[in-house]
Amino acid sequence: MGNKRGWWIGLLAVVIALSGCSSVGGEKQQSSSFLLSEDVKADIRSMKSPLLAGDLLTLSEGLNADDILSVQNGIMLYNNKQGLYAVNIEDNGKRTPVRLLDKPAIEVSQDGKKVLYGVGTAPYLLDLESGKSKEVLYKKRGTPASNSMGYRDMKFADAEGRYVLFEIADTIHEGEISITDTLTDEVYPIRLNDFIQTFGYTSDFKVYQNELYLPIVVKTGKLSNLYKLDLQSWKFTPVIEGDDLYMAGYQPLSDGKLLFNGQFKNKEGLFLYDPATGNCVTLLSEGEFEIGKISYAISLSPDESRILIQDRVNEDVSIAELKEGQLVHKRFVMRGYSMYAHIWDVTNWSPDGKSYYINLAYDEGSTAAITVKNIVKFKAAS
Repeated sequence: MGNKRGWWIGLLAVVIALSGCSSVGGEKQQSSSFLLSEDVKADIRSMKSPLLAGDLLTLSEGLNADDILSVQNGIMLYNNKQGLYAVNIEDNGKRTPVRLLDKPAIEVSQDGKKVLYGVGTAPYLLDLESGKSKEVLYKKRGTPASNSMGYRDMKFADAEGRYVLFEIADTIHEGEISITDTLTDEVYPIRLNDFIQTFGYTSDFKVYQNELYLPIVVKTGKLSNLYKLDLQSWKFTPVIEGDDLYMAGYQPLSDGKLLFNGQFKNKEGLFLYDPATGNCVTLLSEGEFEIGKISYAISLSPDESRILIQDRVNEDVSIAELKEGQLVHKRFVMRGYSMYAHIWDVTNWSPDGKSYYINLAYDEGSTAAITVKNIVKFKAAS
């Protein structure tokens, strides 16, 4: 196990250059008739043709979409019944998987460096860079005995895998959760009703800059509101509230603003909200408004400079830069490929945001799981 893990740690240091391409066609118009020129016809045919502005990597065998946990620098981490494995999917020769754990992992952090797994009833954290494992405390020391199996869910609450969130199973409607800081072993038991009367929540909790973000339904008729809890001062404050607010996905930004997709003030699309001023900018909007309709899904790069935008109606994916509160340099990277998953579930960004991988997920039938047979690697910069 030690040698295998050492092999994997060495792989983490490998830098692989990625490539991508895009094309923009020009239009010509005949002034003497209403007939389209051959150039325009070619552009139209090109627009309708499938587009994949990246390198297609075919897997040795199809995998359940939920079993692919991470792809970084060409190394894919995935589960099977025998455990957690790593394999270089960019190796053109014989691909030999290496087993990292003798049991499937629960989750891999977004940066691909930490693994959450279970040993019996206890949760453990594996650091892939150091090769060291440690038990994750889910209750304060000296607390009456219980175990993590009393939790409905446990997962990473941040991109780096520092914080682990536990959601208690038998008191789910009471809103009891626990956050563990794996660096300090500090445990934060949280009862949501101590701060606000809840009517439900989505479990899409995130820790960002030492604050816990909480999408909560606070009364009948309100689809969702977002609050944050400072884990040091224990200050609980609203981020955004509204009777006509529904967030399908959200991401706090380093400048204090909030990026989210969903519905707000009778618009459906992608929004940038400033809690300090209450100003909300519509970055993208679908023409027709329909309650509950979600046309876009997004995935933000770790450095917050680029956004992948999945148009679920037209079945295309584009990338854009986020500069000064606006989307610029938007270009298509995928078109004509049906996706049976949200872009945030099938995308793996490099930590510097310069490249990313997208798992191509397919529906193999009503009784089968969503399957991934190919992964595409892209270069983010145009």
